[in-house]
Amino acid sequence: MRRLSLEECLAKIYSPTKAIVFGALIFGIVHLQPLQVINAFFLGLALGWIYLRTQSLWVCIVAHVLYNAIALLGDSGETESVRAYFDNDLYYYGSFALAGLIAFLAFKGIQKVIGNEQIT
Repeated sequence: MRRLSLEECLAKIYSPTKAIVFGALIFGIVHLQPLQVINAFFLGLALGWIYLRTQSLWVCIVAHVLYNAIALLGDSGETESVRAYFDNDLYYYGSFALAGLIAFLAFKGIQKVIGNEQIT
């Protein structure tokens, strides 16, 4: 049985446009840092659109790697790291736990609506 992507699962529940927007919102929220949430949301829109058009996760992975590489190469080094942004190890590690919880709850919610089909 072929596994379904998040966008495919959402597209079974919503229109493709709503599926892309909802998937991008989850992608953005999981990044947690305010500026990253905004950038990740817009990247999520593009990646969702790419996935629904190509049906290839690899194309999305390559696009995401290229986006991150361009962002890294364009970094002037003047911005703080995410760890420095939180300024507290408890908040820093807690942000990962919160992101994981959000992703897990979104996954379980979609799985409940879709039923027994496998979701990736």
